[in-house]
Amino acid sequence: MVNEKGKELLTADYDAMVYGNGWFSLLRDGKFGGYQPESGRVLKAVYDANLVPLSNQYVMARKNQKWGLIGPTSKPELVKFQYDEITLLTDSLVLVRSAGTWDVLDFHTGRKLATAITRWQLVPGAERIIFESGGKYGLMGVSAGKVVEPSYDEITWWSDDNHLLFAGIRKENDDRFVVEYFDRHGLVLRRQTVTANELDY
Repeated sequence: MVNEKGKELLTADYDAMVYGNGWFSLLRDGKFGGYQPESGRVLKAVYDANLVPLSNQYVMARKNQKWGLIGPTSKPELVKFQYDEITLLTDSLVLVRSAGTWDVLDFHTGRKLATAITRWQLVPGAERIIFESGGKYGLMGVSAGKVVEPSYDEITWWSDDNHLLFAGIRKENDDRFVVEYFDRHGLVLRRQTVTANELDY
């Protein structure tokens, strides 16, 4: 690869180059690397899958069939190559999956904000995640961490004119349920006990 002035940017050393999301994916001898023209960063072709850019700075890569996260520094490995899947939440938080469960990891500090998450759902436009851990549901902010501890059998949500309302449902017995309505910050606004028929309504 050369620039418009004829200066060589990458030597003629690759079997293929494909551009996407601000990066060139590079293939050499069955291994993948990457090149970002904007910064001039070159990641050696040592990975076993195409790199997945998550932003201008962070790239997911797979080595020995496990995913890790590469950052912008000279020591780029931010998240070790030990996960089955990685999803970027913010510029410091990722969801990582291993052995069938998810953890929320601050990759700048290495601290886990939540563990043993078996399923999760991103609430669109709210920077909130409904998650299940230990058979119970809670609420998490993608920047604030846990907002509501996992203590409900179900959490539902509504959005109206940018106002967000959550309902946490907890079963008391076969016919009675406690419903707590709370805002995005976990503040309980109302609590009531209802029957199964009322809950269905």
